[in-house]
Amino acid sequence: MNRTFSAAPPLIPPPRDYKLADWYHERIYTQLKQFRERLTPDETYTTQVVLNNGKVVFPRSIGYHNPDMLIADGWDEDNNEVVLLVPPSSAQIIFTRKRKADLTERQRQPLGFHMRSAGPASDRSADQSTPSALLEE
Repeated sequence: MNRTFSAAPPLIPPPRDYKLADWYHERIYTQLKQFRERLTPDETYTTQVVLNNGKVVFPRSIGYHNPDMLIADGWDEDNNEVVLLVPPSSAQIIFTRKRKADLTERQRQPLGFHMRSAGPASDRSADQSTPSALLEE
């Protein structure tokens, strides 16, 4: 008796949950890439995270932890180092076009993103950060 086996159907990842922090993080990354494409060679950008209470954080990197937490480390308006843990609904991200000559060395640092390793959508809820991806000039 000859048996033939057919290949298993491809696995379909579960639908994307747009309420999770990874989607918000991905949108920040994508918007920054698009913003940078519009800069001239003598321009750069700064990034600010504005909280609901009006306080401002200048992030060095932005990461996330599902289901609902953005994580940013950087400094505040008084030049104190900070680590910010906040739900996406409590923060606004602002990219500002600046002339390179007008910025301090600290302000010229590229924004880093703590990215997840590639994997199926079901892995998005696990905390599997890889080294930061920098959007460098």
